[in-house]
Order: sequence, then C-alpha cells, then structure tokens
Amino acid sequence: DAQESRGLGDVYKRQTYNASKALVKSNDFQYVGNYVFNNKKREKLEADSSTLKIDKNKINGQLTSLSTSNLSIVNINDTIKDYSASFNDEKQTITISFKAGGSQIYISIKPNGNTFLTLSNGLSKNITQVGKISKG
Repeated sequence: DAQESRGLGDVYKRQTYNASKALVKSNDFQYVGNYVFNNKKREKLEADSSTLKIDKNKINGQLTSLSTSNLSIVNINDTIKDYSASFNDEKQTITISFKAGGSQIYISIKPNGNTFLTLSNGLSKNITQVGKISKG
C-alpha cells in the first residue's frame, strides 16, 4: 500500500543520510562525479574520470570541467583549508565547504545520496557536477 511504500522510502533515505553523515564525519571519503553541467548543457562523465579523494586535511584528484565547447580536466592535489561540514538532521542534508588549490569547493549531499559539487576559483573557471560520495 502507498503508506507502507512511502514509509520504506523514508527508511531508505534515513539510512542513506546516516551513511553519508558517517563518511563525512570520518573525513575520509571520495566524491565521484557522474555528470558535469553548465547553464547550457550537461554531459555524462566516463566512469572514475572525475574523482576527489578527501583524506583528513588533504585532497587529491581531478574534476572534469564543461567549457562552452569541450570537456577539460582540473587537477587538485593540496591541503584543505577552512573545512566546514554541517548536518541538517531534520531535512537530512549535508553541506561541506573548504578551500584547496586556490579554489572554493562546496559539496551538498541530498537525502537520497545525490551529491552536488561546485568548484569556483574566483576567475572564469566554475565546475558544477552531480555524483555520489563513497568510502575513500
């Protein structure tokens, strides 16, 4: 019945949120991008072509950027600065922000586990992706 189905969906989201929360609190996880997009188009990414490994206060990996004409790669290997993670238990969302490699990185994790990443370097290079986090 519909009520039971909705209840199971809520249980799944709560389990996903709690698993994501534990990963973020461990400060040892990786982001894997599935799609990169800008205001004009969206591209599916090759498997593991856009990953960031967060290990305590270090970040290492690469992100694929979607410029107006093609895909390009941005490599990041740096110390994380100004790390902040906040958990909204009521809405089951997680927000992470930090600086690395001259860029500001924002990660927003939704209750279903979908993870939105935005990298901004203050110039013209902005990267927006959707993917997932997993154990590093």
